[in-house]
Amino acid sequence: MRRAWPFALAALLAAIQMRSGLILLERLTTTADAGAFAAANRLVEAARLIPNAFFGALFPALASLAGNPNSLRQTFKRALVALSAFGITGFAVSLVLAEEMIGLVFGVAFTPAAAILPPLMLALLFGVLRGAYTLYWYAQQGENRVNKVNALIIVVQVALSLWAIPAYGPVGLAGVLVVVEALGLALLWRVPELPPANAELAQTRETAERRFIVEQAVERFRRLYRTFI
Repeated sequence: MRRAWPFALAALLAAIQMRSGLILLERLTTTADAGAFAAANRLVEAARLIPNAFFGALFPALASLAGNPNSLRQTFKRALVALSAFGITGFAVSLVLAEEMIGLVFGVAFTPAAAILPPLMLALLFGVLRGAYTLYWYAQQGENRVNKVNALIIVVQVALSLWAIPAYGPVGLAGVLVVVEALGLALLWRVPELPPANAELAQTRETAERRFIVEQAVERFRRLYRTFI
């Protein structure tokens, strides 16, 4: 239970961050604004399924290489390149085809959501990179740092949302998400020191235990996530 607690807390913080913005938007603006944001966010959540599936394979790979610094760095760099390419592509497509995408999926009544989609896709770019760094910290036993960053981000997100939503509506909330995801990425950017290569055997059992704990926590988070959306 002690080893699993940080990951359970991480799932709770992630759920709070996901829902707090929309809850504030519903309270501080009109139903139409909340609906426009929800429509744009649905497309982002659909795009998020791809990196989420990738993360399911990335963490076991990073954890298994915890005692091999060179291979760990190379694997992590390749993951960052792939996630960056995915995020940049999604952002670029949303800049060009936002209105067409919204109209095709939800109809012309949701055209205002087209202005919300590009900043949300930019937030997704920062978010998937932050997710990769989160898994890197997990592989290096840095889950407590990740939770501190996540808690700080929730505080910043709520504070900025209370100002941005009344002033700019759903576009303001989308801008807040860009800021907090970029902040989270910056705070996790400096990764922990890697163990020496000869520590691999000593860490094998502990790594396997940690991987099992995280995989169970991730599965519970997925169930919680599906419940919320």
